[in-house]
Amino acid sequence: MGIIYQEIDANLLEEIAAKYGEMAEKHIHTENHSFSLVAVCDDTPIGFISAYTRNLTAPIGEEEDAYIDIIEVDNEYQRMGIATELVTRTEEWANIVLRHCYSKSCKRTIRHIVNHPRKRGSR
Repeated sequence: MGIIYQEIDANLLEEIAAKYGEMAEKHIHTENHSFSLVAVCDDTPIGFISAYTRNLTAPIGEEEDAYIDIIEVDNEYQRMGIATELVTRTEEWANIVLRHCYSKSCKRTIRHIVNHPRKRGSR
């Protein structure tokens, strides 16, 4: 079982929306200043993450931060490190895009705002 991680394009977005529903489609970002990644096993999406950047509010509005909007891993693939890998790769993207956090001592640059379907009572 090989798991491949790749950025979400229009075709993958359709597959993910068909499998995970409207919540996934609504919260996957494909515009500039965003990063969406899918984990694929045997040509089937088994998990994904989507994050975006935005300016912080005043008085530090000139700074940007990154936010995870949604993360999901199929039940049968949980506890295999897939979510950890998705978050790690997203943090790497955020550190490059935001260019303000490169040292090990730096706190996480990503704020985890997760709209998890199970926490919202759906699925």
